[in-house]
Amino acid sequence: MYTPSENPSFDDPFRDEITSNVADDIASDEPTTPVTERTFEELNKVVTSLPNNKSSSSDNVVYEHIKYGGPIVIQVFVNLFNSIFKFQRLPKAFKLPLTVTLHKGKGKSFSNPSNYRAISLLPVISKVLERIILSRINSCNFRTQLNPLQHGVQVGKRCQMVSFLLQEARDYLVERGTPPHACFLDARAAIYTVWIGGLLYKLNRLGIKGTLLRLINDSFCDVSSRSLINGRLSDPFNIQQETRQGSVCAPFFYTVFVNDLLNQLKESPHGLKGGNISLNAPA
Repeated sequence: MYTPSENPSFDDPFRDEITSNVADDIASDEPTTPVTERTFEELNKVVTSLPNNKSSSSDNVVYEHIKYGGPIVIQVFVNLFNSIFKFQRLPKAFKLPLTVTLHKGKGKSFSNPSNYRAISLLPVISKVLERIILSRINSCNFRTQLNPLQHGVQVGKRCQMVSFLLQEARDYLVERGTPPHACFLDARAAIYTVWIGGLLYKLNRLGIKGTLLRLINDSFCDVSSRSLINGRLSDPFNIQQETRQGSVCAPFFYTVFVNDLLNQLKESPHGLKGGNISLNAPA
């Protein structure tokens, strides 16, 4: 699931072009997305809003350790996070989540691996940093550039509105005597198979550049995980694709990744145009 599989029908020149563009974007000296230094006041505000009673990763650190650690702990994290932004590198420990599996229930077989849901527990310190990264993204109003028809994982948008839009579209067509047609896509393991190169390309085109783009890129490099089964830890295994399940930024990243599909639907009177359209990894 976490390793790209070869797809002989994919457009190799297109993949090579995107890969080259991403390398140029990361190395570019063009003006960076505005990134100011983290301050004690900013981090204290983030820490105060952290939830309680959440699971820890393999380091056994929970949000309560940070919330009730006092000013000294917060200042240590301020210094740490400023160093991470300065050097645009994440500590290796931030890239080693713990994966646990939960059975989906409803009478499903316990012997079929597909009947288990993988839950990724990232170190809570890395998730605090991601809250700051996401606040930087939100402060630049990048969300306003996303297609307004995108309702998934969007603040202030609910499934009731999607249902209402579908009903209104159906009723409109029925009144005009036009047969309604609908197409529902269910991308299997979609979040787990996101093409990271394509995601970085789209983030850059959205306006995320320089320091912030390089830090996001590093968060996807040399990532591994370990599984916990019956109290025993597996050896680390590499994760070469996905938006990092359990990540604070993952919903925004996935929304950016699928946003082009909505734009093409909006622009074309006949639906999706031909070309290089791929929800998941190309190879």
